[in-house]
Amino acid sequence: FAKNIQRSTVIVFYMAATSFLDTVFRRRKKKTTEFINIFEFDFNTIRVATDEFSNRIARGCCSVYKGMLQNGQEIAVKRLSQSSVRTEREFRNEVEILSKLRHKNLINLLGFCFKRDQYCLVYWLMPNLNLDRFIFDPHRASQLNWEMCRNIVEGIARGLRYLHEESGLCVVHRDIGPRNIFLDSDLKPKIGGFGLARLMQEGENEAE
Repeated sequence: FAKNIQRSTVIVFYMAATSFLDTVFRRRKKKTTEFINIFEFDFNTIRVATDEFSNRIARGCCSVYKGMLQNGQEIAVKRLSQSSVRTEREFRNEVEILSKLRHKNLINLLGFCFKRDQYCLVYWLMPNLNLDRFIFDPHRASQLNWEMCRNIVEGIARGLRYLHEESGLCVVHRDIGPRNIFLDSDLKPKIGGFGLARLMQEGENEAE
């Protein structure tokens, strides 16, 4: 069983990496970009929604908390609490880029909140968290089969193709990995973690 899971995991990331390398160096296509409304939340609203940041579901360079808005919508709040030039740059970068993108295989940014040294990004909650935690959780990993792996690979590839060719922006993610691939209730992948992403200029490629 463990070998099957390992084999599936290798295939997932081999195919995703192949898709990434195949598309990242392609030239940008001219298209009209539409801006998406991103809501600016009040910090107190975020505190109430997350019950004072009491339900942490992920920890790393930042913490992610589960919450619920007054309308019943479940959310995930990424909290970057350490104020620094890098934190502010990545925060603004993610808001700017995701406010211009919308695709079924990208994470949906609902809004953001900024107060003093508190930076918060608000997303739709992904019930199955990210691919990294899904793979290494024995219970969740046991649900994976070849068809699911293929669907995850195809979803990642579609998301990358949208970023590179179809969005009108030519976005290079620069931080693709299992921790930035989120899974919804149907195990459909959503690419997230755009703090290091870069908007390419027309005619430019990442190798230059």
